[in-house]
Amino acid sequence: MKILLTLAYDGTEYCGWQHQDNGRSVQAALESALGSVFGGRIPTIAASRTDSGVHALGQRVAFSVNECKIPPEKLCYVINKRLPPDITAQKSEIVEEKFNPRFAAKEKTYIYRVWNARYPNPLNKRYAWHVTYPLCTDTMSEACGFFVGRHDFSAFCAAGGSAITFERTVFSCSISQDKGTVALSCFHKTEQPSPCLALTICGEGFLYNMVRIIAGTVVDVGRGRLSADDIPGIIASRDRTLAGQTAPAHGLCLEKVVF
Repeated sequence: MKILLTLAYDGTEYCGWQHQDNGRSVQAALESALGSVFGGRIPTIAASRTDSGVHALGQRVAFSVNECKIPPEKLCYVINKRLPPDITAQKSEIVEEKFNPRFAAKEKTYIYRVWNARYPNPLNKRYAWHVTYPLCTDTMSEACGFFVGRHDFSAFCAAGGSAITFERTVFSCSISQDKGTVALSCFHKTEQPSPCLALTICGEGFLYNMVRIIAGTVVDVGRGRLSADDIPGIIASRDRTLAGQTAPAHGLCLEKVVF
């Protein structure tokens, strides 16, 4: 029997999704919990290998067991009792034994959050990049449009990845004011614009650090270091040194995976 979980986690204290020799991983924590529920070692396969410090609301993880006497609607409750508090199973469902979430994923949506204010906010310091200098959202929005489509994203890939090819398709990319967190409740009742910006990007898949480099590049456009019109040339160059900075990991969250 193969079971698919929807997993949410705060990645702050983890070295990423995947097993690592030098740190605590989300995968190891989940497999330990599953082992205590079902007995033995339970290998897992995730739709996305999120990096160290990256968060998730909609990670999808599959595992197989010989049998499961726990009703699917109660499985999350049982697993969550064995998980650390910064990881929770949100949904469980039965899938075909041949199902592989990594290869079945058709769309992945990430959100990168920027807290654009003079002072940091302690309620979101783990989930948004604090940028103190003013940002122009109009030019940032213009820059986002150039990433849509199928391109060679070599200029937006960090060294150390395992990609064989560098072409990826981005379905949508946009910047907006984010009012969806408790840290922003004070802005809901006023006309004051939210200082939290959300870069939302949806694609078939992404290269190593691709979303974070795109986020850093869009922020560089917003502050005037780069022009929105520079983006097509940077993509065409396939030169990482021409793109912007790599944004910090803690601002990134895997929001959704669609099969």
